[in-house]
Amino acid sequence: MDYRSAMLLIDRARGMAGAILGPPCSVYRVGATASGNYLDVAQRVTTGLRVGRRQTGSKDLIEAPIMGSIFYSLLIDATSLEVGDVLVENDPYYGEGATEVDFATTQFEAYAIAYHGPFKQTMAARVDRLCTIYRPTDAPAASAGAWTPTLPNLAPVVLSAGAFGLGTVGATPSQIPLGLTSHVRTKHDLFKALPGTTDSLAYFGYVPALPGWLPKEGDRLVDSSSGDRYVIEHPYTQQAGLAGSQLVLSRQIAGG
Repeated sequence: MDYRSAMLLIDRARGMAGAILGPPCSVYRVGATASGNYLDVAQRVTTGLRVGRRQTGSKDLIEAPIMGSIFYSLLIDATSLEVGDVLVENDPYYGEGATEVDFATTQFEAYAIAYHGPFKQTMAARVDRLCTIYRPTDAPAASAGAWTPTLPNLAPVVLSAGAFGLGTVGATPSQIPLGLTSHVRTKHDLFKALPGTTDSLAYFGYVPALPGWLPKEGDRLVDSSSGDRYVIEHPYTQQAGLAGSQLVLSRQIAGG
């Protein structure tokens, strides 16, 4: 018996519990030939995988600073999964009208595998929508700003041949899973009694580890569900330990 053999037994037991307690999920993976969007059908590796989850904020379990992202410990046999896999719930019983609204929405229940190691719980981060990410080019044109409808002068992040990278200005961006939360907005110290004098609001985003590409300060992020547009103020990225990027965002324009 060694630590790997023991972990396989633990995973198998967790999988048996998850198969009873968890809703079914579809699993998406960015493989060596993946192109297009993260959650395209071509990236789907399995369906009907039952996963139990429980929210956790314990620093004993999470090997990273907790900056606003929502993390889960999973009841699942993760031996066939990889860091970065995104599990999207597809529950015919508790879904529409129960854990999701009963009208059309682009948001969804999903979580990205962030850690699966020996003698630790399998950890995942919540993702609930899609986004596109852009980077300003070195030589912006003088004719328009960065936030016009066509997003000129910004190179989109695209997935091609299993790797993310910057495409040409005007190219179609890839849709990337995003988990979004916000911090409490505080009123300005000088005019606390006035309801309109609010201070700036920080948003937090989580995106899975993206092979071939790292977010940087100053990158632009667009929420595909609402159209809200953000600037990445600080990207905290891990590719070992708890994988993925926790992003501090400032909203520039509200969509709609």
